[in-house]
Parts: sequence; structure tokens; C-alpha cells
Amino acid sequence: MKKFFTFFLSLSLVLVFSSGVKAQVEIWREGFNSTNIGISGTNPVTSGGNNNYWSTAVESAPWGSWYFHNTYRTSGTGCGGAANQHLRALQNAADSPYWAAPPVPAGLGVKEVHFFRSGVTVRRVAVYVSTDTTISTTNNPYSAVNTWTLVGVAGTTAPSCTDTFITVPPALAPNVLRVAFVNSQLANLDIDSISIVTNSGTVPVAFAGINANYNSGVVKVAWNNQTEISTTNYIIERSTDGTNFTSIGTVKATNVRSYGWYDNAPVSGTNYYRIKAVDANGLFTYSSIVRISAGALAQGIVVSPNPVRGRNLNLQLNNFVRGNYTVSIFNSNSQKVFSSTVSHNGGNSVQTVSLPGTVGKGFYSVHVTNGSVSFTKSIVVE
Repeated sequence: MKKFFTFFLSLSLVLVFSSGVKAQVEIWREGFNSTNIGISGTNPVTSGGNNNYWSTAVESAPWGSWYFHNTYRTSGTGCGGAANQHLRALQNAADSPYWAAPPVPAGLGVKEVHFFRSGVTVRRVAVYVSTDTTISTTNNPYSAVNTWTLVGVAGTTAPSCTDTFITVPPALAPNVLRVAFVNSQLANLDIDSISIVTNSGTVPVAFAGINANYNSGVVKVAWNNQTEISTTNYIIERSTDGTNFTSIGTVKATNVRSYGWYDNAPVSGTNYYRIKAVDANGLFTYSSIVRISAGALAQGIVVSPNPVRGRNLNLQLNNFVRGNYTVSIFNSNSQKVFSSTVSHNGGNSVQTVSLPGTVGKGFYSVHVTNGSVSFTKSIVVE
């Protein structure tokens, strides 16, 4: 089943969590796949008219029902293949189609709303939030009296099947209880998947890194944690394109720092892995993504995202021997502005590096060495 990913970079090279510490988490990501039999799969109208109904989905089902107005489930232009299901909001000259996600539990709030738009042409979508859970024909973003606030509009310039997100203003974020989406363009709008990132919530685990090592047809996936709070299990997910992940295994949480799992049947070519940590309340968080080939990758480093936004970057070491490596960052005047040491278990691994406030916007180079080998990549910090 297709999915999109969102990075939550929880690791700095010195990071301490304790029970009850709060941070934003993704409470669910809904892919509207073909098992969502409750969501209408019939085109109600081609344009005009009204069609309103409630329905549960799959990943978001524990949180409640969705509300749909002139929206239905279809296939043909989803991300990751034509067979993948997605939502379609109809072109409607009378009023704009909309749909509302299940309620967000009180106290969590909503920090960001992520979604993938599919289709040959990307359409404009508006995102609204409410501090009330009510959504109906008389209380919606287009009713005469409503409790909804517009927080952002995603334009038509983003490529199809790429992550788009709207940030909720800080003054609203802690009290948001529901999110709604509006087709604000006179054309059919296709939405492949949606994710809600809470304003706060107990982090089930703080990942320290993920590693993948290929040997004799088997990939060993290993990960380390800084902390583990109320985590019940880890789900190992694999992808062939780095975007659409499927579950391939589960490991029970035992409150240790290091875990491992063997993929005895990796796909031919490039494999991407990530770990999903799930806690007792159903909240979850993801590790970074590690990439490995069924044939060893050339030795080197990959820095993502680039440009770097926020204060964090992912550093992937490909086909490195086990050991400690010095990571240094130099500015455009060749002055060292950051340095730290990372521990690598061999093979391929991803380390998340938090940049200090002294690293401002500009052009930099990342240098990685253990004294025997060294690699350098150019980055932009925005």
C-alpha cells in the first residue's frame, strides 16, 4: 500500500528524554487504500448536486469517522500505481467539495497537516482547522456561520505525489480538534494520502539511528534508541522507491537500547527501510530512512534534506567499515563551525545531526572522516 513519509528528526548527538516529555508526533497517516470499504467508491455526481456522508477509514479508524461532501474513493491516478485507492473531490460550480478528518484528542492540538496530491494535474487545496469537533451541512468551511479558520492554501506548483504540508499558526495549534480540506478550484482534486502531526504528545521512542547491512542475500536492519517510553512494538517497513512503504516484520519492545531484524528476501536492486515505533495508546513515530542495494552501494555519504530546513539533517554513511567518524561542517570561508563524532556499526546507516544556532543560513560543506577515508558534500542551510 502506498504511503508518504514525514521526517521527525528527534536525535541530536546529546539528547535526553524522560517520561512525560512532550514533542510533536504523527498520530496517523491515512492512505485510503482499497480495504476502506466504508468510504463510497461510487461517483455520486459529475458536477453540482450534494452528497454528504460519514465513514471510517483504516489507519485513522481508531480516532473516529471522516465527513465527506461531494468526495468519493477511486483509483487510476494514485501515487505508487494506478491500482492504489485515493480520494477525489468533485468539480462543483455550486459549492466547493470538502472533507473533514476524524477528531484530534483534546490536549494534543495540530502542528502540521501533510498530504500527497495525485493526478495528472495538481489542484489547489485549502486547509481549515476548528477548535470544535462539529462538522455538518450547517457548520463547515462554507456555511454562513461556522467555527472554521483557514490556515493555508497549497497551490498548483508542487509536483504530483510529493509531500505538501500546511503549518498551523502557533496561537491556534494547541487547541485544534478537527482539520478540514476544501477543493478550492473548479476541477477534480485527487488526494492520495493525509497525515496529521500533533502539536504535542508523548514520544514513544527517541531513535538514535538506523543501520542496514547486506550479506549473502540477507539484509540485517538494526536500530538504536535514546529512550523508549510506553513503546509496545516496532514495525519494520520496506520500500523500493523511498516513498511507498509496506510492513514486512514486527519486533516486540523490550526496553533495550538496540534491536535488530533480518530481511531474508530483499527485493532485487535498491531497498529502503524505516522503523515505526508504536506505543500503548496507538501513537507512533518513525525512524529515518536507510537505503541499501542488494548489491553493495559505492562508499560515500548522502546528506538530506538539502537544502537543510529547521536545524536538522540526515547523514547517510554508505558501505563504511565499523568505527567512529568525525563529522565537521565548514562555512564558505573554510572555517569550521561544527564538529562531532558519530558511531557507525558498519554497512549503511543514517545519523541525524542537529545544527547549533551558530550555523546560520548559507553555503556549507559537510566533511566525514575516520582518518583513513574522508568524504565531503556541499549543503545549503535555509
